[in-house]
Amino acid sequence: MLKIDMMAREIPSTSSDLSFAPLIEGNKAIMKEIMRKRSSKQSQSNKFKVDYLSYLLLGFVLFITIATYPYQTEGKVTLQHVWYSGWMTAVATGAGVIPFFFISQPNKFWMGVSNGK
Repeated sequence: MLKIDMMAREIPSTSSDLSFAPLIEGNKAIMKEIMRKRSSKQSQSNKFKVDYLSYLLLGFVLFITIATYPYQTEGKVTLQHVWYSGWMTAVATGAGVIPFFFISQPNKFWMGVSNGK
């Protein structure tokens, strides 16, 4: 448990001796510790939920992809062909996020290349 000992600090005698740097640094360390503990608890409890939801959504996308495939190929374009073409465009666009599952912080060089004109 964190303990803050405010009485142990010396009180400055003049206004020119006022320095809040130790207080600020102490508070920063305390806040970092609190945030570290809070994030580790949240990450452990949410990890299963996020993985479960991701797999559920992936299964849903695969189901829609397989269930709506236009099996008729008589040369005539139907509404089902148009739907499936749009669906596959959306799936391909969403696949662009896959590299970010493996890289948490992209390299600045590649960020510059991808943002360049």
